[in-house]
Amino acid sequence: MNKKWLGVALDTYDVPDNGRNLEASKKAIKQWKEILENSFGFKHLDTVNREPITDQNATRANVLSVLNKMVEEATKEDIHVFVFVGHGDFQDDKYSIIQDEILFNRNDDHDEKVLLFGSDQITDDEFRTLLNKNNEKGLFIFIFDCCYSGNIRTNNISQKQNEKIAYEKTISIIKDYAQLKSTNVKTNAAKQIKDIEISKRNLRNSIDMIIERQSGEWINECSDKIISKDINTLEEVETIKKNIIDLHSRIFTRNNPIEVNSQRNEILLCASSAYKKTFQPKIDGEYQSAFSYLLIKNIKEYLQEEEPLDYETLLKLTIDKLKSEDIYSYPQLILSSRTLIEKQIFTK
Repeated sequence: MNKKWLGVALDTYDVPDNGRNLEASKKAIKQWKEILENSFGFKHLDTVNREPITDQNATRANVLSVLNKMVEEATKEDIHVFVFVGHGDFQDDKYSIIQDEILFNRNDDHDEKVLLFGSDQITDDEFRTLLNKNNEKGLFIFIFDCCYSGNIRTNNISQKQNEKIAYEKTISIIKDYAQLKSTNVKTNAAKQIKDIEISKRNLRNSIDMIIERQSGEWINECSDKIISKDINTLEEVETIKKNIIDLHSRIFTRNNPIEVNSQRNEILLCASSAYKKTFQPKIDGEYQSAFSYLLIKNIKEYLQEEEPLDYETLLKLTIDKLKSEDIYSYPQLILSSRTLIEKQIFTK
C-alpha cells in the first residue's frame, strides 16, 4: 500500500501584493507535512524536492499535472491526501441558475474554485473530471482549508428525490417569477441594459433546462408566462436569483456537518460551509490558518495519548476548538461510506 500526499499553499498571490496575500498558509502546509510524513508515513508526490507547491509555483498547470499523476498512478490499496490552504471563491455556474454540474454538488448556482497564483484557478468541475478517473483506485482524502469549501461536496439524495423536488419547487419559482412586476430604472442605463441582457440569457437557459428535464404537465401553464415575461430591471433579476438560491440552500444545506455519499471512495474535510469564509487569525500568539492548525492540534493530542481518532470525533473536536476561538466557519465532513466515520484517520 502506498501512502502519498500533495500539498498546495499560497501566502503570495500577487507581486506586488494587491490585498490578497495571506499570513499563514505556508506555515499550515509545513505543519501538514510534518504530521503526515512523520506520524502517518505519507510521502509527498514527485515535485521539486518532494515539497508542497507554494506561492509562484502554485500555478494551474503545475497543480493539475501532479494531481493527474496522483489519480492515474493510484492502485486499489493506496491512500492519497490532497491539502489546499489558501483562498477559495465561487463564480456563477456556467450552466446558470437552475442546473449546476459542479464538482461535488450540483445543488446551487455556483461553481466553487480554489484560487492559485495570479489569476490561475481550478474549479470544482475540473476537480470532479479529474477524480472521475479514480474508478475505486484507493482512498482519496481531500482537505480544503479555504473559504466557501463546504459546497465542494456530493449530493446524497437519489435522482428520483431530486426530480420530485425540482418538479414541485420549480413550479413555485416559475409562478413567483411570472408575477413579478416590471419597473423602469434609468440610473446607469447603459450598464443596466448590458447586465440585464446577460441575465436574460442566463435565465432563459435555466428555463430551457427546466422544460427539457420536467414533464409536460405544467409546461403549458407556467413556462409561457416565464418566456414571455419582459425583464426590465436588475432588481427583478436579483429577486429571481435570490428565490432560487434560497430554495437550494433550504433543500440541500444540512444542519449536520457530516454527510455520507455512497458513490465515491473519497473523504472531504472542508474548512467552511457554503457561503462562509475561513480565517487566519492569531491563535496561541501567532497567525494561523485556523482550520488546519486546530485539526492538527487535535491529531497531535490524540497521538500523544496513543488513542484512536476517527473522522467524526476529529471534526467535532475541531468545531469545538473553532467556537472556543470565536471562529464560526462551520466545517464539513463528507464521506463515501458511513463506515469511514469510525475509521482511524488516514487509514483504510
